[in-house]
Amino acid sequence: MLALDIHETFDEEDNEVQTGERLKTTILNRGSGDVAKELFKRFQGRNPSVGAICDHYAPPLTIQEGMEASENERR
Repeated sequence: MLALDIHETFDEEDNEVQTGERLKTTILNRGSGDVAKELFKRFQGRNPSVGAICDHYAPPLTIQEGMEASENERR
């Protein structure tokens, strides 16, 4: 869940170098010396979110996909 949340942050921030450096200094360089949840909070500035993992395993339907599903159900 944390990895997908962090991956989503890379997409949202659209600056891989800056985001990667922040990830490296706040999480990766720390190793297992700190609790993962606390490192994550330092990196993201918030608690973990389940949104990214939900989108990964059950992506939201697009309008077109939703219309096609409705048409197939009527048949």
